[in-house]
Amino acid sequence: MTNFVFDLINQFSYMAISFLIAIENVFPPIPSEVIYLLQDLPHTTPK
Repeated sequence: MTNFVFDLINQFSYMAISFLIAIENVFPPIPSEVIYLLQDLPHTTPK
């Protein structure tokens, strides 16, 4: 699941983040803070 989220954020950037936040409003067990942290992770880890 995290690889899917990373790939989604890498491909679609802000549109993907907006989509994931909208999904979070429909499916509450996913806190939006986790999505905010995941959006920064690919930019902080070395390739």
